[in-house]
Amino acid sequence: MATVATIDDVNSASTTIVMNSDKTVTANFVKKYTLTTSVYPGNICGRITRKVGTVINNGPYNYNTVVTLTAIPKSGYRFVNWTGDVAAPNSVSTSVTMNATKSVTANFEVCSEYDCYGVSSSSDYDAGNNKTTFTYAVWEKLSGSNRKDISHFKLNFGDKSWKDNVSMNVDEGTGSYKKEVKKNEIKMDNLVHGFKKGTITITFTGCVEAETGLMTIKAGNDESDFDVCKPIINDDATLSDLTVNGTTITGFSSSTYTYDVELPSGTTDVPTVGATLNDANASMVVTPAADVTGTATVVVTAEDGSTKLTYEVIFPRI
Repeated sequence: MATVATIDDVNSASTTIVMNSDKTVTANFVKKYTLTTSVYPGNICGRITRKVGTVINNGPYNYNTVVTLTAIPKSGYRFVNWTGDVAAPNSVSTSVTMNATKSVTANFEVCSEYDCYGVSSSSDYDAGNNKTTFTYAVWEKLSGSNRKDISHFKLNFGDKSWKDNVSMNVDEGTGSYKKEVKKNEIKMDNLVHGFKKGTITITFTGCVEAETGLMTIKAGNDESDFDVCKPIINDDATLSDLTVNGTTITGFSSSTYTYDVELPSGTTDVPTVGATLNDANASMVVTPAADVTGTATVVVTAEDGSTKLTYEVIFPRI
């Protein structure tokens, strides 16, 4: 019989073995099961995430694998229940044990303000003022079973540099809250009993596109995630060109940050360093060399306000 040591890769479907004696090799197979998920009444109302442990895994799955499913409503909808062989049909997060091929549906329904915990989100570009505004509204569930006070809601994205871009307001009900803006999170916190509806507004200069992001509402000990629109903020802090006296530096590359540039003999005027941004929404500060044997710098700050790169142009002594 072949030993593991004589098989090149025991975990590969295709492998090799050195035949220096009679050997026996066994290929072991594991049956895989497929999990089909769907949302009702359609993708417009929400989506489902799948994880095995803490890792996203869309299958197929080995026998008896436990898959965690989470239903995430979109703006204006709420989760109702699961249809299929799940552990907790009425819980937003549930699990499926894959001991056979299975099919599961997450059911959603339209959520009117105050009938349930819910959110709405929108983005609007004002061409006249060259501003893009993202608006997020959250409302309380005011009656019915399992009603609990909202303690906070948060956007699961953001940056500390956005602090001056963010405003919050309690539109209806008791108005006490705490504003938090930090890396990867914007939170309207410490909401008190009597809160009914609140708004977070983020304003950017220029036309900012949107993608899908997450908002979390916490009511009592329960947290629910919702799909909302999220600003696409570029983290590109590179240059597309770097020049000395109007001529591109030989060998320039956006990923090279230091250059030695020899000036013609007898040069007495401090050279002019110019630069072009890869992303027009980034910003830069050009600091010229102090003299003809000094160093000029270009510090670029990306649109996200936190990503920075520094380019140096060194004029060595001849």
